[in-house]
Amino acid sequence: MIAGRADAEPSDVRIFDRIDAVLLTACAILTAAYALLLLSLWHGWQPINNVYFGGDPRRIWVNLNNLESSFHRTAMHPLFTSLCALTVNLSQWTGWRGETLLAFGCGVYGLLVGGLTYAVARLWGAARGWAVGAVALLWASGSFVSWSSIAESHSYGGLSCLIVLLGAALLAPAGPRRLLGSAVLFVIATSMVITNTMLWPFATCIIAAKDRTNLAGLIQIARRNFFPLLLSLGAGLLLLYGLWLVQKAYLSHNPTLGDFLSFERDSKYFYKFGMRDKFHGLYAFGLVAPSEIKLERIIGMSISVVMLGLTALGLRKASVQLRLMLIFLGVVLVFHSLYARSEAFIPSANYVPVVAILVMIALSNLARSTWSRAMVAAGVVLLGAYNLAAHVRVVQDLPLSSRFAVNDPANIIPEPRDP
Repeated sequence: MIAGRADAEPSDVRIFDRIDAVLLTACAILTAAYALLLLSLWHGWQPINNVYFGGDPRRIWVNLNNLESSFHRTAMHPLFTSLCALTVNLSQWTGWRGETLLAFGCGVYGLLVGGLTYAVARLWGAARGWAVGAVALLWASGSFVSWSSIAESHSYGGLSCLIVLLGAALLAPAGPRRLLGSAVLFVIATSMVITNTMLWPFATCIIAAKDRTNLAGLIQIARRNFFPLLLSLGAGLLLLYGLWLVQKAYLSHNPTLGDFLSFERDSKYFYKFGMRDKFHGLYAFGLVAPSEIKLERIIGMSISVVMLGLTALGLRKASVQLRLMLIFLGVVLVFHSLYARSEAFIPSANYVPVVAILVMIALSNLARSTWSRAMVAAGVVLLGAYNLAAHVRVVQDLPLSSRFAVNDPANIIPEPRDP
């Protein structure tokens, strides 16, 4: 059934038939292949901290390689150290180092994000062709082109968003099982990137067939979901805290592991005033990467605005759950226009799979004729060509002084020490 609906009719989406299995597998494999192709453009290098659209690839790469490095950002990435411990152990078991390890992670990310995007699009109501279109829009996005081959925690944060949407479609209609399932999805949402909490209430709220999205309807939805979401939030926080304690006790004894959900160092980002980056949150949707060229910057933001408008138009007669996701997009836009505005493109990998799915479902309701569908396909191709060309230009123009070699001994996982 459609995610979170309490009394909806069964969906006619059959995600596990033979054709879907073939398409899902193809999307996963091709996405991984494209991610690895993008990785090859770097020739074994990665950009240094805060050079590549404000990201921290070197810090994250060092974390993934050495559990004794600094983990001061774990307030924003509560269970990221667990992923690092898995990576360290994988390297020690297999003997993989540097480029091999990075290529493995890049390939796994591609497989998961491609397959999950197709699966979630189908579960949330997209026809097969439009689900494939969602994967194609993901490939075309500036976020995928920019971040899929970079060591950044937000890429795996995007996977957590997809898993939340997938799990939300399978939640029990009500009762203790739903509360527990929702709590688990809260942990998954926040595990890699804490701001993914913004997706969780919209994806998991209980919707009735009679609900509407006018003001009175939204108030009724909020009242119905207040206590269930509050209970799930409480249980989710306790579960997340317990996992954090396990992580700290058994996976990393590093004293730099940040305090649980302690954001003292991040509060400064809420005090950035001024108009220069006021709408930079549009880049958080990940459709186009930022550019230093003013005209390209304006065009990039305009594409996000047009896509938002088309999505709102195309979902006006969709299910209440999908229309609620428009509010989620608005929350993302506002939050990332207020918080760390000049760095809004960093978390774009979190949201771009969700945006791609919503855009394609909306366009499926608008593009009914053959020519209009051809225009959609052409638009996706042009967007992908632009983002790829811009990415190649960025990689070529980035000086060697702003890169680090993943095979450098300073960035290699140390051999396990004798106890």
